[in-house]
Amino acid sequence: MKFLIVDDEPDIGEELSEIFEFHGIKTIVETSAEKAYLRLKGDNAIRFVITDLKMPGMTGVDLIGRISSEAHGAVKFVVMSGHGGDEDTEELIKKKFVDVVDFVRKPVSLERLREVIDLAKKILGSGPIDFEGQHDELLPESRKVT
Repeated sequence: MKFLIVDDEPDIGEELSEIFEFHGIKTIVETSAEKAYLRLKGDNAIRFVITDLKMPGMTGVDLIGRISSEAHGAVKFVVMSGHGGDEDTEELIKKKFVDVVDFVRKPVSLERLREVIDLAKKILGSGPIDFEGQHDELLPESRKVT
């Protein structure tokens, strides 16, 4: 299992990487959505992306939109945001992109990161997965692939 962490604040990306690596998950950190997009296009082993929402240039939403349309569900996303606390934004993103499986607010607690790790492991398992409708039982009813 390999995670891609995308955050324009390098320290946050590196801290998250250390936590995930401690839990046995290989990570790659990119500091822009543009770099993350190129990385995803070149590395099909990445199946889980944790991306900041607001970044200069291409945003996390832009990244999700581009990859979701090209990867056809093979990559799942967790969105992170330290801006506002707008639950409407969270719901809109989850409704617009079925590949967004969670939304976390910064600063992220260790307990919340463990929940993300557990979710990723449940969804991804230990090997490559064809995501077309598989593992729907792990998603809320409104998010299931049809």
